[in-house]
Amino acid sequence: ECTGADAWATALRVAGLEDGLALARRLGLDGLFLLRGEERLVELGSGCFAARGHDAESRPGRASP
Repeated sequence: ECTGADAWATALRVAGLEDGLALARRLGLDGLFLLRGEERLVELGSGCFAARGHDAESRPGRASP
């Protein structure tokens, strides 16, 4: 399963944020994209990570910079 996960991670990364995230959602894959925002990381996800879509640094239990 590790090689399959690595292959999908590479494919989604190469596809880019918009197409990669759409593909992951369409196929029911659990995926998490971390984007560098103006001052912090932003998380966008699919599958078990779908509830994400906020600043990574603002999550409870996470120290702010």
